[in-house]
Amino acid sequence: MGAVSAEQIETALAAQSNTQVIAAVCSAHGLVERDILQRISKDLSLELVDLTPDQLARWEKLGQRHALPDQFAMEHRAFPLEATDAEIRVALADPLDLDTIAAIEHLTHKRVRVLLASESVIVRAIEHHLSPGSASAEMLMAEVGSEQLLDSVELKIDETMDERVGSANYDAPPIVKLVNKIMADAADAGASDVHLGPSATALEVKFRVDGVMRHHISVPKRAQTYVITRLKLLAGMDISERRKPQDGRFRMQFNQRLSRDVRASVVPTPYGEAMVLRLLRADVEALTVESLGMPADIRADFEGALHNSDQLILVVGPTGSGKTSTLYAALATLNDGTSTAITIEDPIEFKIDGVKQIQVDTKIGMTFASGLRSILRQDPDIVLVGEIRDLETAEIAFQAAQTGHLVLSTLHTQDAPSAVVRLMDLGLEPFLVASSLRGVLAQRLVRKVCEKCRTAASPEASSLAHQRYHVDPTHLSFGVGCDACEKSGYRGRVGVYSFLTFTPELREAVRLEAGQREITRLAREGGMVDLAESALRLVEQGVTTIEEVERVIGRDSLGLSRRPSQAPQRAPEAAPVAIIEESSGRTDGRKKVGQSIGSLSREFAPGVSVSDTKRRVLVIDDDASVRGLLVQLLEQDGYSVMQAENGREAMEVVMRSLPDIVLCDLVMPEVNGLAFLTELKRSARISSIPVLMLTGSDDEQNEIALLDAGADDFVSKGSSPTVMLTRVRRLLKRKAEAQR
Repeated sequence: MGAVSAEQIETALAAQSNTQVIAAVCSAHGLVERDILQRISKDLSLELVDLTPDQLARWEKLGQRHALPDQFAMEHRAFPLEATDAEIRVALADPLDLDTIAAIEHLTHKRVRVLLASESVIVRAIEHHLSPGSASAEMLMAEVGSEQLLDSVELKIDETMDERVGSANYDAPPIVKLVNKIMADAADAGASDVHLGPSATALEVKFRVDGVMRHHISVPKRAQTYVITRLKLLAGMDISERRKPQDGRFRMQFNQRLSRDVRASVVPTPYGEAMVLRLLRADVEALTVESLGMPADIRADFEGALHNSDQLILVVGPTGSGKTSTLYAALATLNDGTSTAITIEDPIEFKIDGVKQIQVDTKIGMTFASGLRSILRQDPDIVLVGEIRDLETAEIAFQAAQTGHLVLSTLHTQDAPSAVVRLMDLGLEPFLVASSLRGVLAQRLVRKVCEKCRTAASPEASSLAHQRYHVDPTHLSFGVGCDACEKSGYRGRVGVYSFLTFTPELREAVRLEAGQREITRLAREGGMVDLAESALRLVEQGVTTIEEVERVIGRDSLGLSRRPSQAPQRAPEAAPVAIIEESSGRTDGRKKVGQSIGSLSREFAPGVSVSDTKRRVLVIDDDASVRGLLVQLLEQDGYSVMQAENGREAMEVVMRSLPDIVLCDLVMPEVNGLAFLTELKRSARISSIPVLMLTGSDDEQNEIALLDAGADDFVSKGSSPTVMLTRVRRLLKRKAEAQR
C-alpha cells in the first residue's frame, strides 16, 4: 500500500515490544487497521471476520470454544471457530505466524485453515468466550466469597478513547464481572491501592486503606491469568509480554457520574505476574492548601512561602505520606491565571487545567534534569519538579530558583532538618542551599479515630500516655470498632506537618556547613514544631491515638519530643583502669605506647587529619575530646570517619550513610549506647553493621548486657589505641569474610 517503509515497521515493533505487527504499525503511524486488514485479506485470499455477537453465538453452538487451551489462545491471539475431523478454522491477528499455526496443528492434530481478524477483536472474543472452565459469574463470585453481582461499574481505557472495553451488565462473562467487582469494592472501601499478589494456590487481593493493608478476597488460581490479563488490557499494556515490568492506566466510572483514574504497575514473579493498582484522587479539582487540614500557624507559614519568587520549597517524607497531594494543592492555590506553571513528573498523577504537565520518559532521554532544562526555556513563573533524585536535578532546580522562578519539589527524608543535610550529601554547595531554599514542609499521614465508634480512653491508657509522652489526657480517645470502620477503630487520615522556615541564623549555619543537630536546634529556636510534637497535639485533641502515632512517627522520636521538666542525671562514668602514664602538653595524635584512650583524650588537641575514604567508621561519644582523638587515630589508620554525639543522632547517620562499622560509647545522654545498639540490631537493613562498644570500665555486667543486646565486640577506654584499632580491623575482616 506504500503507507509505511520497512524501517518504520521495525521502529514501530521496537517501540511497542508487540509481536503483532499490524496493530503495532497502525498504532504508531495512525493507519486505519480495517483498511490494512482488507488489503491483506484480498492479497492473501483470506476471509476477514469481525467476530460479531451473532457469529460468536453460532460458533458457540458448534461446541468449539475449548478447541485450544485458553492460555495458549490468549498468548498467540488465536480464536478457534469451528472444526471438522480433518480441519480447524482459526482466526489469527497475524496470518503469517507460522510457528503458531504449527503449534495449533500439533495440539489439535488437524490441518489449520487461517481466517483474519484484528488483534483487539480476537482478544475481546477470547476474554468473553474462553473464560476459565465453564464457571458462570455466579459460581465464580461465590468461590471468592461474594455472590453479589455488579451492574453499575464501567471500566475503559484512557478517557480520550471512545471505545468502551467492557460493561458489567448481567450477561457479562465471569472475569469481567469479577474485575469490576474488585474495583468497585476498592472504591467503596476508600482504598488507595489494590494489590494482586500471586501465590502457589491463589491470587490474593488486598486493599490498602488509610495506609494499612487489608485482605479482601482470594481468587482461584485458575482465574489468575484472566484477571491479570483483563487489567493489563484495560491499562493499555502488552498482554503477550510477561517477563518485563509494565506500567499503564485506565479510568473506571460509576453510574455515569463518579469516575476515578487508576494507575497500574505489573512485575513478574515466580508464581505469575503481580499487579498494583493505585486509585488516584477523585477530588483533585477541590484540592487546596486549606483543605489539607494543616494547623493554622504551619498553614500561614507555608502559604506565605508560596507567594514569593526566587526560591525553592521542598515537601519531604517517605512514600505514601501525601507529598504529591500537598504539591498539587499548592499548585492549585497559585494557579490563578496570572502566572505560568509547568511541571515535570513521573508519573503525572492528576491532570490540571491551565498547567503544562510533562511526563518523564527515560527511554527517550526525558529525565527530570533534561526536562527541567527544557521547562526553563518556556518562560515559566512556577516550576514543579516531581522529585529531586540526583545532583544534576538539584543544581538545575536551585539555579532556577535563583533566576526568578518559584520551584516546588519533593525529597525523601525523615524530617525537615535532614532535608538540608541530604541536599549537601548529594553534592550541592552549602551557599546555594542557604541562599535559595525558602522552607521545608515535612509530613506524615495518621489514621483518625472513627467518629461512629469513638469512646474515651480508659484511665489506665490515659495515665500511661501521660507518663510516657507527657500528653494532656483530658480528651484522649480510641475507636472500639464498628461496621463503618471495618472493625479497625479508624476511618480516614489526617496530615501531621512540620514546617522549617529559613531564618538568617539558620542560613548562616547552613552556609558554614553545620551538622543536622545544629540545624535542628536553630530551626526549633526559629519556631519549627517537629513532627512528633504535631502528632502528640492531635492525640491530645482526640483526633488520633498514641498507638497510631507510635506506628507512623516512631517511639524514639515521640519520647525525645517532650521531655520531663527535670532530665535524669547522667551516671558518672567509671574511670579508666589501665592508665599507665599521664603526659602533659599538646599531642599530635600519634599513638603512645601503653597509654589509654581515656588518658590520651584528656590531652588531645586537633592535629592534621588524613582524608582517606576506604572504610567508613561512625564514632559515637558525647565527650568531644574522646571523639576527636578517635577520629584522628582512625583517619591516620586509613578510615573515613563520621561522628555523632548520642544514639539518636547516630541512628540518623547510620540510616543515611550505612557505615562499615560503628564505635559506640555506652553512657550517653538522650539515647544511650545500649538503646542505640538494640535499635540497630532490630532493623534488618542495618543489623549486619558490626558494633564495637566503648566502655569506661571492664565491668562484667556491662559485658553481659552488651553481648545480650547484640554487640559484636567491646573495648574499655582504658585500653591502648593499638588494642582498639586491632579490634576494629578484626571486626571488619570478619564482616568481609561473612559477605564472601
